[in-house]
Amino acid sequence: MGLSASEARFLSLTGKKSDLEFEAQQISNRRERLASGTNEVQAAYSKSINNTVLKFKVITEEGMKSNVLTYSSIMGKYADSAFSNMYLTDALGRKVVADKKDIPDGENEKEYIVDPHLLEGAYFEDTLKEGVYFISKKDTEGKLVPQSLATLPLITEEYDESDDAQAEAKYNQEMDKLQRDDKKLELELNRIESNHKAIETELQSVQKIIEKNIETSFKTFSG
Repeated sequence: MGLSASEARFLSLTGKKSDLEFEAQQISNRRERLASGTNEVQAAYSKSINNTVLKFKVITEEGMKSNVLTYSSIMGKYADSAFSNMYLTDALGRKVVADKKDIPDGENEKEYIVDPHLLEGAYFEDTLKEGVYFISKKDTEGKLVPQSLATLPLITEEYDESDDAQAEAKYNQEMDKLQRDDKKLELELNRIESNHKAIETELQSVQKIIEKNIETSFKTFSG
């Protein structure tokens, strides 16, 4: 192989080597994103199986029952028993309802705020757990006093196992896909690394040929 041909081959191999290195970097970045996705899936699964639900106890004809605490629990059929003289309030002591129609006749609407999202179970629970809203009880003077969930014996916070099976199925499905995608990328990266190694070996060989041709030419012209 002549000097010109060797140099052309060397440049071609160098270009292919750079292309493979860029491709390998792209695949490594994609694998990092998959790893991040794996962490997100695991975190979501952990949150799903460790989520809690607020429940309250009420005496029925069948005995003591435990029901999921909802906005309707306070305003609905249990209002006259378990939640007698209790109201949902905000941090400023204003009564909170999901709809204006829930404001008792004759009461001042300005003393209330309306939050339609209260009918959403998760939202309602979160506002109580995070201290956005409170269950308040009238004291002997008729003043509303916010109650801590921990001090309300009729309310308990329990692990919600109703969605665990669904969460596990979703977790397994998503993890399986992430692992398959990562395996494909790993095989592709191995192929690239193998080609890269072969090109490096050939580059060294071509480099030696170029150096030998230069050495021969130098000797010829200097002789």
